[in-house]
Amino acid sequence: MVESSDAAPELVLEGRILPASNATFYGHLGDTPVVYKPVAGERPLWDFPGAVLAHREIAARLVSETLGWDIVPPTWLGDGPHGEGMIQIWQETDPAQEPVTIVPAGEVPESGWKHVLDGVDADEQPVSVIHEDSAALRRMAVFDVLVNNADRKGGHVLAMPGGHRHGVDHGLTFHTEPKLRTVLWGWIGEPLTDDERAGAARVLAALDGELGARIRELLAEPEIDALRHRVDSLCQAGRFPSPVGEMPPVPWPPF
Repeated sequence: MVESSDAAPELVLEGRILPASNATFYGHLGDTPVVYKPVAGERPLWDFPGAVLAHREIAARLVSETLGWDIVPPTWLGDGPHGEGMIQIWQETDPAQEPVTIVPAGEVPESGWKHVLDGVDADEQPVSVIHEDSAALRRMAVFDVLVNNADRKGGHVLAMPGGHRHGVDHGLTFHTEPKLRTVLWGWIGEPLTDDERAGAARVLAALDGELGARIRELLAEPEIDALRHRVDSLCQAGRFPSPVGEMPPVPWPPF
């Protein structure tokens, strides 16, 4: 069964999180700070027709659990003041860290960082989008490939004290068509590590067991078939993929 907050204290909202394309609130369950996204506050999207974004957020958490990398914070379906929705434990980030950032063009560090794309800033100055070259962010990039994340913006990467990285906002995932839009393109073509291959293999095996049973409560069968195909393809290729399809490979805005 999908996780439930039936035994939890009442969800008390303290304010709305802005800007957000869908209704997103900050609140508390007892002493625990949480994010709440009610299904009733979701806006229809042309490329995700009929999608219940909260279900995709929960499904992403299930894949994260199977990988064993703690990418998605604890997330479940629960009731709140605006009805059923996604509830996720709030994460206090380290503001001194910037896993994804912008630097002046030509000033990409020689080591420890990956170049993603070039552009111009609000003052028409040439800049480059870069991200750190870390094991934590590589794992997130693998996760995004598996769940077909269509919206990995820089702000959806949470820098935690100690170097851990959480990923949030996974409503635009699990489409049957290639939709990967991300700022984490720095490893295109590079081979997966043994750890990354083992994680993908765990997901593939679990789709025939508990993960498959739980995710069927959230996604349609074609979406699960597409998930299986993506995981199997990544395991077979053993490398980070390149962008495919007609859509831009980076979300807009990227932050």
